Amino acid sequence: FFYFILFCVSIICRTMTTVDTAAYAVLVGHACKHPYGEVNGVLLGSVSDGKVHVTHAVPLHHLHLQLTPMTEIALAMVAAHAEAKNISVVGYYHGNKEAKDKSVSPIAQIISSKIRKQCESAVCLTIDFTALAEKSISEASLVKLQTFSDRSWKTSKDSVTFLPTQGHAFSAANAIVEEDLYNSVIDFDEHLSDPQLDFLNTKWTEQLKAQIPTIASS
Repeated sequence: FFYFILFCVSIICRTMTTVDTAAYAVLVGHACKHPYGEVNGVLLGSVSDGKVHVTHAVPLHHLHLQLTPMTEIALAMVAAHAEAKNISVVGYYHGNKEAKDKSVSPIAQIISSKIRKQCESAVCLTIDFTALAEKSISEASLVKLQTFSDRSWKTSKDSVTFLPTQGHAFSAANAIVEEDLYNSVIDFDEHLSDPQLDFLNTKWTEQLKAQIPTIASS
């Protein structure tokens, strides 16, 4: 009975992470647009009772992934945007150069930990394209959940839950690839080259959200 109680407590204490379809589509689109290099970005949303709900993904870099002054500026801009929208910075995402590399790179460790100082329940998502070796993008999750334990970020036993459903998320990811919508995803590097480009991808996300019901039923 004692071990049963411990098991129940461990289940309750696990961090549940939910990811909205539009946020998932943005980070998948960012990675698809730059398939031969690293990409990273910030996750926005809310935290309630230790449960993280990701509503937005904001692409940052695809060129030089280091904690530079420009990255600090980008993080400050995203944090200000989140505060204005009454949401929070709840995590970070990272895609390594090698598709088979699902590890949390040193820079991912640094930025994720920096975000965790402001949000104790923060999560890190690593992009995993090796899942496509066995399944299509409409059938496989392309992210691995990383959580903080023993002073480092490690792959969690849990996986993310997609909203409104997993089918919506996978269908949206498939649609942005088949229809080349990923080419319109903007990151902070591109914003630096042309400040008129919106790295928050507000219009892109709104258009995708409007299409999600149609995408999921097609």
